[in-house]
Amino acid sequence: LVWLAVGVSVPFIPHAWALYPEMAGAVIVAWATVWMLRTEAGPSSAWTWAWRGLCLACLPWLHTKFSVFFAGLGLLLLWRLWQPVRQWRSIVALLLPMAISGVAWLGFFYVVYGKLDPQAPYGGYTAAFVRFENLPRSVLGLLFDQKFGLMMYAPVYGLVLPGWWAARAHPRWRLPIIASALLAIVYVVSSARLFMWWGGSSAPARFLVPVAPLL
Repeated sequence: LVWLAVGVSVPFIPHAWALYPEMAGAVIVAWATVWMLRTEAGPSSAWTWAWRGLCLACLPWLHTKFSVFFAGLGLLLLWRLWQPVRQWRSIVALLLPMAISGVAWLGFFYVVYGKLDPQAPYGGYTAAFVRFENLPRSVLGLLFDQKFGLMMYAPVYGLVLPGWWAARAHPRWRLPIIASALLAIVYVVSSARLFMWWGGSSAPARFLVPVAPLL
């Protein structure tokens, strides 16, 4: 039922063939969410965690805004490897490709634009149109706008809040729920600062595509 609700509804279906980075980001977010929750199979090998670190390392290269997921999911997976027994080889395997990618990503902006600023390619646009005062309008638009709002096309996502509330009492789900909710909120706030919250010439709820796996 969850797969049907997410996989064959807005925002996934109309963005599945679009040349935007959101679907690629959503795949990595979905994988990382599964890696965070999967404990029944026991510890994974260092090579497995290196592959996972490499996947996360791709996020900032897909789009600057995915650096929120890059940092947040990296911390969540690091916490998983830290508890209850520290798996040092897996920790190093996870962090090494992420560290190399992060340094190379910032270095790219320095080489091309002369400063370690991911917003450098946009010039003065960010100062004029990426502002916190856009948040109320943008969040309402992302959710309830008649043409672009997520809830107008896929009201099934209204079950997220009662679902989180119902699962909060279970020890296994409490921390993942809190972590996924906080990460989703941070990403939405970061994206909603943009004046163009509707995502340009795109299908509805483009900016919420990579949040769907967390929900």
